[in-house]
Amino acid sequence: MTVRRAKDIWEAVLGQLQLQVTRPSYQTWLSGTVGVSYADNEFVVGTPNPFVAEMLEQRMYSLISQTMERVVDGPVDLRFEVVPDANQARSIEAPVSRSPSNGTKPRTPARGATAERNGAGRQLPLFGRLTLNAKFTFDNYVVGRSNELAAAAAAAVSEMPGALYNPLVIYSAVGLGKTHLLHSIGHKLKAAGLAPMYTTTEEFTNEYIKAIREGRTEEFRNRYRSADALLLDDIQFLIGKEQTQEGFFHTFNALHMANRQIVITTDRPITALSLLEDRVRSRLSGGLIVDIQPPDLETRIAILKAKADMMAWDVRQDVIIHLGERIDNNVRDLEGRLNRLVAYARLNGGPVTLEMLSQANASLADSGA
Repeated sequence: MTVRRAKDIWEAVLGQLQLQVTRPSYQTWLSGTVGVSYADNEFVVGTPNPFVAEMLEQRMYSLISQTMERVVDGPVDLRFEVVPDANQARSIEAPVSRSPSNGTKPRTPARGATAERNGAGRQLPLFGRLTLNAKFTFDNYVVGRSNELAAAAAAAVSEMPGALYNPLVIYSAVGLGKTHLLHSIGHKLKAAGLAPMYTTTEEFTNEYIKAIREGRTEEFRNRYRSADALLLDDIQFLIGKEQTQEGFFHTFNALHMANRQIVITTDRPITALSLLEDRVRSRLSGGLIVDIQPPDLETRIAILKAKADMMAWDVRQDVIIHLGERIDNNVRDLEGRLNRLVAYARLNGGPVTLEMLSQANASLADSGA
């Protein structure tokens, strides 16, 4: 059967799947897929990256298979493989070698970062990138049902910056891991030779105000707009800062038009940021918006176990389960309680046991902590 026929069949399948899954799930897992081939009852679905292929295989195989069999009226074996189509391939190349529309010489993405590391070139003490946290990587980010969509979207944009979800907006209550994902994206982009810029909205605001006060707004604009990606944490702090919103709006537009990746975090849905200017909210709503929910028990236990393993702490399984069952508000509190327990155990020269946990809790209660 021709490739064209496979594409037509897959388009029909996608049309039905779009009615059966949520919009975020469709956009994240299915919208970038293509029908590659169909022969001997085997249908090959092309995916833009390994993350999508793995998730479709593990999470949606049954649904896709049943839908496919209805479309072709017969049994089908599905196979997922990474086969970016022509449009995606062009987008993937864009972040590596971008040619400005005015025909000037293409810019090497990591040039600015290399110059700063080597101490070469003009230094810009006014505007400095905040340091990425070395502990916040994809390798130590524990994925569960509460955050799998956000984690997959973050991984996807780090693989193909500017090509899939731009902007990517991640929102959650405090302490649930959105900043961890932001730093993870930054590390992955740097490893690929790109020059991402991570900053908080508070830092962005302070720099913008200082640039205006010192008459260096052009320098500010050039600094941010030369980045290969903008990773901006806690955009809710732009609320009420009209002048800074103006600066962010134009920075966003310049980066977006240049196909640079933009990833933003916030502590509430975009629709709840009512005091942001409409044009800013509109820009943020134009990409993919994903949320992170509080982790379920299994994920909380996995987070604690991963933390203990990473720090080489000998913590008994019953202690980890006990903590996971009783602390369900956020990941930060969960890890903080484990940190305090281990510190207490070391101070008192005993193993990390349930008895030690009771003693630590009593000590915290007596101290008013």
